[in-house]
Amino acid sequence: MELGGIGTSTAGLQAGGSAAALAENFDDFLTLLTAQMQYQDPLSPLEANEFTSQLVQFSAVEQAINTNGNLAKLIDLQRAGQIATAVDFIGTKIEAFGNTNVLADGSATFSYGLGENANTTQISIFNEVGQVVFSTTGETAAGHHTYSWDGNDNNGIAQPDGKYSIVVTSLNENGEPIGVETGVIGTVTGFETTADGSVLLSLNGIGVPIGDIVSVSPDTSE
Repeated sequence: MELGGIGTSTAGLQAGGSAAALAENFDDFLTLLTAQMQYQDPLSPLEANEFTSQLVQFSAVEQAINTNGNLAKLIDLQRAGQIATAVDFIGTKIEAFGNTNVLADGSATFSYGLGENANTTQISIFNEVGQVVFSTTGETAAGHHTYSWDGNDNNGIAQPDGKYSIVVTSLNENGEPIGVETGVIGTVTGFETTADGSVLLSLNGIGVPIGDIVSVSPDTSE
């Protein structure tokens, strides 16, 4: 299982550092203010609104730092919740939006949905360098369909395991393209966290955002 660290967020560390710096600056400010008041000219005393304004500014900065710290805590809690959710997906079979899946042991499963009935549907499988390795006709009825590729090209030659992409082109009776959504189907083998704190489920090394999941079901392949 791929697991990213669950540590204090960068925002939280920054808020803590800012608070420490503010406290140090505030101590210096009070020291200077005390000295000013001690040695001020009795005939021209320091006006109260001058240091009051500075105190208000320090208070505003302190509130902003506290707000950032609270937001950082919420982000950490949200991230922890996403990780807990990701753990539950491990070992399940999911379908998610996308067009790239992994060919493993001679099998890669995709899905596609047609917004309306089509006159023709063409399925093309591309390798990682963008070459078409296999093409065939697909379903024409509106709705959801699945397609399992056996890993062979159009000459019947087995292709090496790896990442492959599907492109589905459907035309109506007037030869105009109709809307098609593609998806990938596979078993979740782990998850990882990205630099920005997002959590990606792993389908044999392909990262899938949790928000892209369409359906979940038990993996009955074993």
